[in-house]
Amino acid sequence: DGGRVEAAVDEALGHVQRLQALVQHVLAGRQHALVHAGPVEGQMVIFFELFLEVIGIEHRAGADLAQIRSQAEKEGHQVVFHGLVKDSEEDIRMALRDAIRNHSPHAMILNGGTGITKTDVTIEAVTPMFRKTLTAFSTLFTMLSFEEIDTAAILSRATAGIVADTVVFCLPGSLTACKLACRSIIFPELGHVVKHALEP
Repeated sequence: DGGRVEAAVDEALGHVQRLQALVQHVLAGRQHALVHAGPVEGQMVIFFELFLEVIGIEHRAGADLAQIRSQAEKEGHQVVFHGLVKDSEEDIRMALRDAIRNHSPHAMILNGGTGITKTDVTIEAVTPMFRKTLTAFSTLFTMLSFEEIDTAAILSRATAGIVADTVVFCLPGSLTACKLACRSIIFPELGHVVKHALEP
């Protein structure tokens, strides 16, 4: 009945408000955490953008990461590689393995393929390779996205985890979404995360 629906809506809104408060608390305290964590300096970062081949035409699924790469370098991160990967599970896994073997990066950012269409396979390709999953990343990113794009945030399956000793972030193909994740979560916390990923 109407009373039960209203109560359920109120309860859901209460959960959202509590999560928003948690996000603000975490983001407000991140600088304190970084200062005391002894972060790794000058993280080496690799960017990969996904593309689809449609009837011989290259279609970029990822965002133009020039701005994000520039920001990463301004914050002291060394970008050691930036490439395109076909949007297929096999190619994505191969690119990850090759990049880790050839460059030993502290972190990798994969841009694109995190949605819910049949061609969005980044999550399916990467998550089986995680030895650890950074479960809080998805939660924080979803809450930040909700503030920007409202309930459309449910369409993203952005995630992060550790492959070997490399921190891997899987972000949506939207430039706005990438900038949001990098500016608000990844770049401020990267040194802290890398430090713990490299610990025995």
